[in-house]
Amino acid sequence: MVYQHPTIAALRRELSRNAQLRDVCGFDPKLGEEAVPTDSAYSNILRNIINHEPMIREMFHILVAKLKELLPDLGEFLAMDGKALPSFAKGPKKKDETDQKPKTNNPSDQSSANGAGQQGPADPGVAPATAEEPEEEDDRRRESDADWGVKKYRGMRQDGSPWEKVVYWFGFELHLLVDSQHEMPVNYKVTTASAPESPELLPMVKDTKERHPEIVETCEELSADKGHDSEANIAGLWEEHIRAIIDKRADWDKSKDKTRPLFPDCVDNVVYDVKGTVQCVCPATGETRPMTFGGFEKDRQTLKYRCPAAANGLVCAGRAECPRGQTEYGKVVRIKIEKDPRMFTALPRDCKSTGHGV
Repeated sequence: MVYQHPTIAALRRELSRNAQLRDVCGFDPKLGEEAVPTDSAYSNILRNIINHEPMIREMFHILVAKLKELLPDLGEFLAMDGKALPSFAKGPKKKDETDQKPKTNNPSDQSSANGAGQQGPADPGVAPATAEEPEEEDDRRRESDADWGVKKYRGMRQDGSPWEKVVYWFGFELHLLVDSQHEMPVNYKVTTASAPESPELLPMVKDTKERHPEIVETCEELSADKGHDSEANIAGLWEEHIRAIIDKRADWDKSKDKTRPLFPDCVDNVVYDVKGTVQCVCPATGETRPMTFGGFEKDRQTLKYRCPAAANGLVCAGRAECPRGQTEYGKVVRIKIEKDPRMFTALPRDCKSTGHGV
């Protein structure tokens, strides 16, 4: 962790030259460089640890239980995320890499995965590997369980132009459920790199509930990135009385309207956008303004929104023409979360405060 050596060989070189580090590790100073363990010693202990993975997992959850005793509020605010775990083994070539090379009949040049980590079609210019080909029984340089994964990062530059970064890796992915307040893990799972993140959320919460029911029972919010955005995840968390704070994917057709009517079956001036932001359209000027969130009404299972002018003491040119907006309190809109659990969450995405429960 301190020297951040990526391989066992690099660590052994550091130990060979660094007498102070050998002393800290407890090696016999009289032996000098000869005290450094061999390559096979590291490989053997790692293989032995893997064989005892269930015991290691049980040790982890014993520590989580003890931590809950020391930190009673552990688990009130959870977060879920995935972390790429590249393998040190050399993986098969990605499809986009083999396409840039001359076609050959060498089976070892066959692409085994596409850019998304999924199994892709065989390259027509490459002879497929056959099942009859012998394989080494114990080739420790191979990684038979890993595959290719890909993550795409998108954003906007200051000048308004979009950017995109694509990252590939061969190996695995670590899915972590952590306490975001104390920054401590409460559960984990390792999958292949190509495994999608979204389906892992609810099973992770369920497993945590079985192992540490007090953590899930006291959880108020669970945050995750848009890779976990799905109606099933948000509704499943709400069944556990957990508010989901998950950024919504921009999945509307960009060529169509930027907003949609909240109540399409009646004449009204309330709309919402792809992120679920509720807005009102001024009848006089046509200006669109975000409505003021008035809280989540638990007994009604509704989100309450108010006229932004009435709530903030502002002047609206079209207030006299606004449907149901002439009262001093201003227009009030209530949205049942069952209308669209993914769009209208118990804690709206544009709400920065968690103290709105009614």
